[in-house]
Amino acid sequence: MVLVNRPPWGMPGNDERALMCPQDAAWLAALKHAREKVFIQTPTFSAVPVVDAVLAAVRRGIEVTLYVDVGFNDGGEVLPFQGGTNEEVVRGMYAKLEEHEKERLKYYWFTGESGIRVWMARADRR
Repeated sequence: MVLVNRPPWGMPGNDERALMCPQDAAWLAALKHAREKVFIQTPTFSAVPVVDAVLAAVRRGIEVTLYVDVGFNDGGEVLPFQGGTNEEVVRGMYAKLEEHEKERLKYYWFTGESGIRVWMARADRR
């Protein structure tokens, strides 16, 4: 388990090097050195470096399971330089994988769009 925190970097358009911090390094290293499985649960999953690292891990044969909130902060995530909504990100991830790789990316929604009722559902891969 890795649990690392950082202060927010709220300004759109930050130089990518300015975003490197212990939290980023920990997540990227964990994905790079994983041997079998990775589990990530987060309300938003759209940062390009970690999305790319997850795809690289899946391509190396690592099973990656993501529990991501659906509908969380969509209004902010659609702004320029924010990476897109979780739904957009998952569609893009599956589109970049070969058919035989898709089975290793397990993507689940962990709350309802209403934010009231907690539920889990497998994200649509198509």
